[in-house]
Amino acid sequence: MLGSARDERDAALATLLAARGDALKGYAFLLCGDAAQAEDLVQEALLRALDKLVSTKTENLEPLVRRTILRLVVDGSQRRRRWLRVRPLFVPPPITDDESADAAERITVRAALMRLSPRRRACVILRYYEDRSVAQIALDLDCGEGTVKRHLHDARRVLAAALTDDASLSAPSPERVRHATR
Repeated sequence: MLGSARDERDAALATLLAARGDALKGYAFLLCGDAAQAEDLVQEALLRALDKLVSTKTENLEPLVRRTILRLVVDGSQRRRRWLRVRPLFVPPPITDDESADAAERITVRAALMRLSPRRRACVILRYYEDRSVAQIALDLDCGEGTVKRHLHDARRVLAAALTDDASLSAPSPERVRHATR
């Protein structure tokens, strides 16, 4: 009996990874800004989510994994600070004439997102990438709705200042945030 529950969870995990693995990595990348760290976050979140699954009901596995990724990013600020001391600085690739404007725009939006604190970045990504309401974000981050609104307001001001070179980039739209992950 115990083996069959484990087999069902393993099958659910394999299905989730096959269907949504890239989306989970993209979500983690938006939150942390580093591809290798995003893969580590997804792996850690999957392990923690599977530990939390008591029953064989695995239909809510993806939301559980996403919440776990979010918690790992927000709560892991000390670990990130230590890592940033030894990690080489990220230098975006130089833009050449043959690259499209979309690639340059994605690099610009990603760099602007990385200027935000982890909580503000999480609020922006949950609001514009995940299309969540303020109430849902407040539940995910264990804070008040007013705090989420304040983080979103402050984040929009930072992003607008970072993206003022082009008037059309003054505020991130949901499409711009989603597009930055492609």
